[in-house]
Amino acid sequence: MSKLSDKIEACYKAIGKDRKHFSQEIGISESTIRNWKRFDSTPAADLLFKIAQYFNVPMEYFMDGSENPLSDKEIATIIKLRKLTDEQLRMINYMIDKFIDENK
Repeated sequence: MSKLSDKIEACYKAIGKDRKHFSQEIGISESTIRNWKRFDSTPAADLLFKIAQYFNVPMEYFMDGSENPLSDKEIATIIKLRKLTDEQLRMINYMIDKFIDENK
């Protein structure tokens, strides 16, 4: 399982943000995020909740030691999908169904 800091980094990169912009939007310093990685530390529960809300993912995804049925790549894809319109999602679902049908 990925470290918490790696999961947070994967999420902000998935939406095209860098550490600087993510930290500004969350309201913390860049050095705080660097320290999570450097010292393998964990944000306070209220901040972790805010981060989960920001990415629109379950807080459990970030919880250390929890068994998460989704991989980091799947979470990154979900974050991207949640930014799409209903029409865009219908198109993607159509393409997925076609891929599945062709590979039966």
